[in-house]
Amino acid sequence: MASTRFALGKVLDSVGAAAGTVTTVLQTAESAVNMLANSIEHAEFKQQVRHTTERDGYIESIIREASAEEAKAIEGLRKLQEKGEFSAEDYTSAESRIRRALISKGLLSAPQAA
Repeated sequence: MASTRFALGKVLDSVGAAAGTVTTVLQTAESAVNMLANSIEHAEFKQQVRHTTERDGYIESIIREASAEEAKAIEGLRKLQEKGEFSAEDYTSAESRIRRALISKGLLSAPQAA
């Protein structure tokens, strides 16, 4: 009877050791998953920063290019006006017609009243 209890105790000890090993493996797997999740979160944050930086740089580039084009256009208009090739009234009238047409098509927002 004692040897049966001893054998049963050994079997239960083995089961306990196996359960401990499984628990350790699961804890290690959980740690690995947590490390991977942290790595993904860090990569996601870096990607968001990169996108924000690129977007801001792109917008600044568009602003610079549009400003340069507008400055060139204004200078060209000034030179044409100095030569007497058109009048400021004609330009203003044409600009108003074009703006109204673009606003009516929904391509341009109406100016806000001050």
